[in-house]
Amino acid sequence: MTSMASNIPFLPALTLASAAESFIITLAIPQYLPRNPFVWIFVRTIAVNLAIYAVYRLFIYPFFISPLRHLPQPKGGLPLLGNGLVLFAKPPGQDFLKWVTEVPNDGLIHFRGIFHRDLLLLTSPKSLGDVLVQKAYDFEKPARVRNFLRRILGNGLIITEGDEHKFQRKHIMPVFSFRHIKGNSIFLSLRHSD
Repeated sequence: MTSMASNIPFLPALTLASAAESFIITLAIPQYLPRNPFVWIFVRTIAVNLAIYAVYRLFIYPFFISPLRHLPQPKGGLPLLGNGLVLFAKPPGQDFLKWVTEVPNDGLIHFRGIFHRDLLLLTSPKSLGDVLVQKAYDFEKPARVRNFLRRILGNGLIITEGDEHKFQRKHIMPVFSFRHIKGNSIFLSLRHSD
């Protein structure tokens, strides 16, 4: 569920495909092209490939190919904006609460963000438990969010993912054991009684 702007490997692939198309076109029909046509054709093939990709990402994929298209969805939405404006609504969460009560669902509601980006709203304790507890390592925070939070909070337990997170969690867990907490609470109660 990546957006067009965050799909970095797409740009080199587009450039390489456009270069190959330009090369084939200049070899296939040189009589119809001006002198030194490679750059002229290359710029145009990039524009055509971007237009084709935009049509695919905005109109074909979200409505006909996306694996989330069959999940319950809220009604409404604007062209190209979908229901993405609810992310900026004041007070926050009011529209989500309305969807949870009005849209029949089994723990998930699918809605489209800006440029029809697929977004999910978890609506039941079971689905929240799956994402946050049982299958936590299957769901990573988006790279942009991680990088932003890393600047503020550092590279600690909240930000890390995968094996690094498991390592940090394993080494911090003894601090939260019952024996350790009970020992510290006795120490604190003795200190406060003095």
